[in-house]
Amino acid sequence: MNLNWLRVIVNKPFLMQDYMRVKKKKVRFDMYCFELAESYCQQALSHARLYEGTEEDKTDILCSALTVLYDLKIIQSNFVDALPFAEEAYNIVAITYNPVHPKVQEAAGALIECLMHKGDLYNSERFAEATLDSLKDPANGLDQLSEEVAYGYYNLANVIHQQEGDLVKAEMLARESLRIRTR
Repeated sequence: MNLNWLRVIVNKPFLMQDYMRVKKKKVRFDMYCFELAESYCQQALSHARLYEGTEEDKTDILCSALTVLYDLKIIQSNFVDALPFAEEAYNIVAITYNPVHPKVQEAAGALIECLMHKGDLYNSERFAEATLDSLKDPANGLDQLSEEVAYGYYNLANVIHQQEGDLVKAEMLARESLRIRTR
């Protein structure tokens, strides 16, 4: 199977761009377009699963296909159906890459966001804390002033704020994220 052909299918969010353009014009975007987009994304995901290239290439293609499906469900505000795609994308990249790899952190952020929108704040907080602890672990050798660490602080602060928990802790985490990002 040709890798470039798969990348064109997965990375070409043609219907997503159409949706955003139509949304700005406030024109009705009927359900047919969502069904068509989902059909194309499912086909791309099926082809990506059959890809027999290197492990990293296959992971990148699968993660891209799952992310597009996840984004499509989020646009529809269908968080229950988006969750399996976010979980699978996270599991795939977590197996292939180091836990502090940017792609793993991006997938973790999407999973945390989806759990929050679904209303599962307990699991989203638990997952955000585990992700931040992994980022802060000195054994990983990650620069503690990197964007990934700042994103980890932000995710945890956002979850705590959403559940109206310890707002002082949420503010402290958000300030730490801002301090890292403004350096």
